[in-house]
Amino acid sequence: MFRWKLVHLKDDEEIAGLVTGETGDEIDLLLPSAIHRTVKKNAIASREIQDRSPMPEGMIQTPAELGDLLSFLLSQK
Repeated sequence: MFRWKLVHLKDDEEIAGLVTGETGDEIDLLLPSAIHRTVKKNAIASREIQDRSPMPEGMIQTPAELGDLLSFLLSQK
């Protein structure tokens, strides 16, 4: 669920981001720059799941930090 999607548009543009919403006609992506971008599905040539997380690399340095992050996320309602 929390993995990058790489979207190839018919005009040869590539967009990578996290899909935050999808309707029958569009998908909404959260880009690495924290900007949302809506793309019409009829403009998409293909899309693929990337083998990486949207979390910035190097943000979690130790298992304890990962545990802290998970504890925080699980405490949210």
